[in-house]
Amino acid sequence: MKISVYKFGGASVRDAENIMNVSKILRKARTSKVVVVISAMGKMTNKLELICQQLLVNKSKGGKLLAEFINAHLNYADELDINKLSLGKKLDKIVVAQLKKIAGQSRKRDLVYDQLISLGELFSTLIVEAYFKKVGFNSKWIDIRKFMPTDESYREGKVNIARMKRLVSKQFGASLDKQDILVTQGFIGSNDKGYTTTLGREGS
Repeated sequence: MKISVYKFGGASVRDAENIMNVSKILRKARTSKVVVVISAMGKMTNKLELICQQLLVNKSKGGKLLAEFINAHLNYADELDINKLSLGKKLDKIVVAQLKKIAGQSRKRDLVYDQLISLGELFSTLIVEAYFKKVGFNSKWIDIRKFMPTDESYREGKVNIARMKRLVSKQFGASLDKQDILVTQGFIGSNDKGYTTTLGREGS
């Protein structure tokens, strides 16, 4: 099976218009099986860094910034005319899961950082994949954390390449037997304890 991989950075998906353009690029490419790797939208990673800082020192202010972050993505859903209610439930589920992981972990700042910073990639890929479905693509959202095993080095996770290749080869191939496009994240993985790890800035 021939598979093409496309990588779109934050500037390429910074707003609704650019997400629409991504779909046009893929349609023109006419490639049958595609893996699309998407970064966080625009400057969302920078906003998440501020949220991370605030949640550690002022939970109320940090919580407010996090709510604004979520709403900003839901506004993009409106502009793209995708199901805002369905998307909102998925975003909320991810946020709750990540907040549970950082509960009582305030002294482990790098661990906290990775759980929150990863929201950028997770959110952007959910939006892009939902839009792909809307315009008729046979697509599927993939949580790359399940296939990108790393050590416990937060902010600079080291990928177990051999294990990653086995997981990706088996699972991605099975998914592409049914779907034409897989949408997934760069920059993030997970360790054996179930915590999200990041691969360093520009680690996509």
